[in-house]
Amino acid sequence: MNTDEIRQLIKRELPIRIKEDQELQELIFELSKSMFPPKQQTEDRFDQILAELRSDREAQNQKWERYDQKCE
Repeated sequence: MNTDEIRQLIKRELPIRIKEDQELQELIFELSKSMFPPKQQTEDRFDQILAELRSDREAQNQKWERYDQKCE
């Protein structure tokens, strides 16, 4: 069996086997951990981005309020 055949076999069989085999699920999870940030790190980044957007929106609102006051 060559490399391409093995890859095709994995692509075809893995989704089926992973549902049935807890040990296989854990193995794949452990192997993929190094490729993805932990959940908490992702949530922290998301929260940071939201805080920055909120801050930017507040700053823009203040600028518009000052502009409106000048126009009046």
